[in-house]
Amino acid sequence: MDKVVTVITSYNRADFITTCLKSVLASSNDNLEVQALVMDNGSSDGSPELAAAFGEKVRVEHTPDNRPVIGVINRGLRIALDEMKPDYIILMNEDTEFRPGALSALVSSAEKHPNALLTPLQLNYRQPDQVDPIMLSLTEKAEGLLEDALMGRPLKSTYPVRMIIGACMFAHRQVWQRLGYWDELYLFYGPDYDYCNRALHLGYEVLMVPHAQMLHAHGSVNPEIRAVKNRDRHTTWRLHAQERYMFILKDPDTQMPRCLLQFFGRFVSDQFKYFFSLWPKCMLLSASAFWDCVLKLPKVAANRKDQFSNSRKAVNNPL
Repeated sequence: MDKVVTVITSYNRADFITTCLKSVLASSNDNLEVQALVMDNGSSDGSPELAAAFGEKVRVEHTPDNRPVIGVINRGLRIALDEMKPDYIILMNEDTEFRPGALSALVSSAEKHPNALLTPLQLNYRQPDQVDPIMLSLTEKAEGLLEDALMGRPLKSTYPVRMIIGACMFAHRQVWQRLGYWDELYLFYGPDYDYCNRALHLGYEVLMVPHAQMLHAHGSVNPEIRAVKNRDRHTTWRLHAQERYMFILKDPDTQMPRCLLQFFGRFVSDQFKYFFSLWPKCMLLSASAFWDCVLKLPKVAANRKDQFSNSRKAVNNPL
């Protein structure tokens, strides 16, 4: 029997955590043991108690206050890897819901593609007959998926994609161990894309499983995303600016000196663009994101050396 641990990051979602956990635990069957690890990120609405009420199949871990979500995700991964010893680990948001058979389909695909990161097809929770808008932008780039759908051909079990949305990321335990943890140098946006870039660079597959389906409602998990929800455009803009600069510095296919040249060039180009567009606020936000990355350059270099190490490559670690 395979054992799956679902690491669910949760913050003040008493309205959804029960729905999420019910769909997770309902995935257990004679061939699949499913446990949930809820990483509560300082909730104050009673959602940890709702999760704990499910009993021994659900473990709840707390942080004393609301913290950056990437660190909470990594703490959950460490607990799952070091203490729970599953065959597979899946990262999930608390505002997601599996459709019947989704987890079994992911396990089946992982058995055929052991060195892969996988994700289900994410649907819009409020309009379940439609693909989630973010997921749709990814499926448009999936090799062969749109052609098969438009031509009415049977869908394949998996399709290669460049990126997996962090709301649901599934892999064999050993793949998580080799690839390591999400990069906490990102303020909020980008660590899931960065993780997929790392995986592809090291020879792993990144796959979407269309027969595994999950509903995604979208919700808040930490202060940054709450700011987005409250239409704080400046916070959103700065987070995306930091993401763009970090992508340049963390490009696994480009040597660090060239990354630095591109990073400084992009900043100068941005400043000129915002100056001539009369956007002084954007100039300040861009500069803030730029200096945040500059201060992190020693850690960026260290992370690149560790995360892109040859010892992590799929070819050196057959299952």
